[in-house]
Amino acid sequence: MNFIKRAFFSLVYHKKNTLLLFAVFFVLAILVLTAFSMLEACKLEEKELRENIGATVTVNDYAVQDGDMYRASCLISQGSLDAMRRHAQVESSNPYYFSMAIGSSTISPVVMEEQGDKFPSYSNLMRIEGTLDLDTAAEFISGQHGMLRGRGFESGDSFAAVISEDVALQNGIAVGDTVTLGGYYSQFGGVDTEVEVVGTYAVREYLPHTNAPYFNSENLVYVTPDAAMQLNGPEAGAYSARFFIRDPEQAAAFVEDVQAMDLPESADLRFTIDDLQYRAMQGTISSLTSIAIAMLVASSVIGAITLVLLLLIALKNRDFELGVLLSMGEARAKILSQLVLESLFPVLASTTGAVFAAPYTQQAVNLLFSGALAHPVTATVGSIAAVYGSGVMLTLMASSVTAFKLWRYQPKKVLIAAG
Repeated sequence: MNFIKRAFFSLVYHKKNTLLLFAVFFVLAILVLTAFSMLEACKLEEKELRENIGATVTVNDYAVQDGDMYRASCLISQGSLDAMRRHAQVESSNPYYFSMAIGSSTISPVVMEEQGDKFPSYSNLMRIEGTLDLDTAAEFISGQHGMLRGRGFESGDSFAAVISEDVALQNGIAVGDTVTLGGYYSQFGGVDTEVEVVGTYAVREYLPHTNAPYFNSENLVYVTPDAAMQLNGPEAGAYSARFFIRDPEQAAAFVEDVQAMDLPESADLRFTIDDLQYRAMQGTISSLTSIAIAMLVASSVIGAITLVLLLLIALKNRDFELGVLLSMGEARAKILSQLVLESLFPVLASTTGAVFAAPYTQQAVNLLFSGALAHPVTATVGSIAAVYGSGVMLTLMASSVTAFKLWRYQPKKVLIAAG
C-alpha cells in the first residue's frame, strides 16, 4: 500500500483529529482570508487616495523691497513660476497677484465723504487681487467676504472679475457686464484692462473707513491672473503661487527640487505643504492596514502552533504504527509525506469552506468599516490564492517539527517499548 492510500485511510480512521483540524483551520482560514481581503482593499484605497486627493505646496517670497506695497510684493518672477510648473509632479498651479487699478466710467470705488476730503488723490483707486481660486483669498478664508450673486472663478475663465455688491449697486453693474480697470502701473507697462463681472460678493465685516478708500473692504476687486498681470505690466511677478501636486507623498520632494533650482528668488522662497486631508484619510487606512496585519500574524501564529501540537499529539499516539512501518523498511521520507498529506487535506478543505463562507463574514466587516473604506472588502483571486498558499506553508512548517522527531525514531526501541 503506498503512502497516499495510507494517508486517506488514516484520515478516516482518525476522524476526530481530522474534524478537529478542519474546524480549527476553518475559523483561522476565515480570519486570514478577511485579513488578506482587507489588505487589498486598503491598498486600493491608498492608491486612489494618492491619485485623487493630492496635496498643495504654497510658495511665498518674503523678501522686503522698497516701493509700492502692492506691486513690490509680487516678487516671484514669471520665469521662476514657469520653471516650477514644469516639475513632473505639478498638475496645475494658482499664482496670486497684488495690484492696483484706477476707476473708470464703468466702475468706481465706494468713497466716504470724509475719505474723499482727506485722501483726494487716492479716491479713485481700487485694490486688485488676481487668483484662480477665491477660496485661497484671505477675506474668503476669514469669512469677511462671501459669494452673493453669480459665481466664483472657474477653470478656463479669462479676464474675469468678482466685485463687491456695494460697488455693483453704486455703479449699476450686473453680473455679465464688462467693466474697465484703469492701468495704475502704466510706468511699468500696465495697461487698461477690460474684465467681465462673473459674480459679486457680500462684505460681512466692514473695515473702519478711516484710511484711503482703496483699503475699504468693498473696494477689493478679484480678477483672474491674466488680468492682474496685464494691470501690473510684463515684468511683475506673483505674490505667491499654489502648486497642486499629483502624489501627496511627493510634495516634500517637489520642495527639495525647487530649492535645488537656480532661481533668482531661491534664497527668499518659503514653502508651505498642505496635505492634511490626505494625511487624515491615510491615517485611517494605515490603522485598518495594521488591524489586518495583526489579524494575519495572529492567525498564522495560532495556526502554526495548533498544527504543530496536533501533529505531535497524533504522532505520539501512533508510535507503534510508525515503528512497524520503519521496521518493514518504509522510507522515512514516505512516512513524512503521508503525515503531511494527512494534515494538508483538512487544511485545504477548511480553506475551501472558508472561501464559500467569506461573503457572509466580509459583509459584517463592510458594515463595521463602512465609514472608513470606500472599497468593499471582498475576496479576490489574489487573496484566495494567498490563503491557500498560507495553508500549505503552515503545513510544511509544522511538518518540519514532525520530520525532526521522525528522523530520530528508533523502530526496534519503539516496538520493544510497545510490547
